[in-house]
Amino acid sequence: MNQAQLGLIRRKPSTLLVFFAFLAYFLLVIMPQQSYGQSQSLNNVPPTADTYVRADSPNSSYGNQQIILIRTYSGNQQSIAVLRWNLSSIPTNAVVQNVAISFEKLNAGGSSISLSVRPINSSWSENSLTYNGLLPILGPSAVNSVTLSTSPNFPVLAASSGGLVNLVQSWVSNPGSNHGLALLQAAPNQSEEFTFASRRSTFHAPARITVGYTVPTPAPDRPGSISYPSSSSTGNFTVSWGSVSGATRYELQRSANSGSTWSQIFNGNATSQNQSLSNGTYRFRVRACNSTGCSSWR
Repeated sequence: MNQAQLGLIRRKPSTLLVFFAFLAYFLLVIMPQQSYGQSQSLNNVPPTADTYVRADSPNSSYGNQQIILIRTYSGNQQSIAVLRWNLSSIPTNAVVQNVAISFEKLNAGGSSISLSVRPINSSWSENSLTYNGLLPILGPSAVNSVTLSTSPNFPVLAASSGGLVNLVQSWVSNPGSNHGLALLQAAPNQSEEFTFASRRSTFHAPARITVGYTVPTPAPDRPGSISYPSSSSTGNFTVSWGSVSGATRYELQRSANSGSTWSQIFNGNATSQNQSLSNGTYRFRVRACNSTGCSSWR
């Protein structure tokens, strides 16, 4: 009898089957998991939109330019940089620790420039934004005023606290509020000027943002079980419950005589407690806790 008659024909696994097997392995084993409570960063993110507008040409758009220009023209009329980055890959519950925006300098007047960082409060398009279009959506006040050293070829605007960090935090917590920011001179000064590459530049890098953050450890799941005898002739017995991953302590409460009032009788890292009680009817409940919070009661 041959193999065909025995139903033992061997077939090569299909390419599609191999692909899905590898994909499952990648998702479950290889792909890194979220690290809770540890410092993390989203590095060197290029802008999704950038341009500049000029007060001396208030109805012109410069969204097709390979440069971004910050300067003051005659009559104290400024050129303002406008930038937006997509930070949606950062978890919305992340806590922003620091922010750094790096530029590739193309030209600078002087060794530094005093900048005002202002939020943008509504959507805009780099291909159509003008100075007159920016004014109604520009935040009324600066979230940061900084002096940027323009001596290096790659100047960095960095903050570990204050308004810029708070602004980026608002983008992370509510991605729909991320309309970017504007950079303009803190006060008109024709001796200062800063030109850097836009995202359309052929040979130079655009302004990139790096965000350092932490993700809070989630509250633990509730214990899977709680166990104590339905009756005891002596009143001496043990209440025990299942341990929970990520829990640093447990809270155990007791209610007497089927009452609605609960009293806490234990708060610690053990998973059992001995009881010595007088005659009565008692109920127990337990929950798992860590620094973030507590689970529901079991």
